[in-house]
Amino acid sequence: MVALLFTFLSGILITIGFILAKVSKRKETFTQLAISMAFGVIIMLSFFEILQESLEILKNEVGSTYIIWVFILVLLGIGVLKVLDIFIPDHENSNENENLYHIGVVACIALLLHNIMEGMTIYTTTTTDFNMGLLMVLGVGLHNIPMGMVIYSTLSKSKNPRHKKMIYLLLATFSTLFGGIIMFLASKYITDLLMGILLCITLGMLLYIAFFELLHEIFEFKNHKLTFLGIVIGVLLFLVSFYLG
Repeated sequence: MVALLFTFLSGILITIGFILAKVSKRKETFTQLAISMAFGVIIMLSFFEILQESLEILKNEVGSTYIIWVFILVLLGIGVLKVLDIFIPDHENSNENENLYHIGVVACIALLLHNIMEGMTIYTTTTTDFNMGLLMVLGVGLHNIPMGMVIYSTLSKSKNPRHKKMIYLLLATFSTLFGGIIMFLASKYITDLLMGILLCITLGMLLYIAFFELLHEIFEFKNHKLTFLGIVIGVLLFLVSFYLG
């Protein structure tokens, strides 16, 4: 049940991001710090936890070809998120208010699929290693806060009924939990080999988030000191959890 709770917490941070965008006067600073921290956590988690776990499991399960398995499966994880992200428009280049609602809806649909996959991987990782799951919630959750801000910025100016906007927000928020529930129901069918496969796909997804989403945002920030501080905090959070575990 802890693994399901983690998938819920990760998703609920989308709503927190939505609320922060609505009430915050310094949301740009908060977003920069959250993205930088997420980058630090995800990079450390990917290379120092998930990669090591994946290599160990697949080496035991498939023998000498385990490196090839890891490489192919990581590429698969990257490819899955790349396909999903194709459907998310470039928000920064869209300035016309009449297009914002459509962009927000499309983003929510893409996020729904994206977060279901993330929920599945968070559940799988948590059942393998509690600390690893906790760090994934932190990394993915911090990444979800800016996404909640994106949903607010695109849907808030629309004249559509408020309940429709709330439906889109709730679907995006609980989609991570949906992914966790799917894995919970299928958990009895998960073998060590399947666990290794899922961890490798998870690694690919996290690397995609770090290098193709977060890093792009980080390069756009002008306050380099705040970016550095956020990354350092993320790395330190990982190290504290790693050594306490």
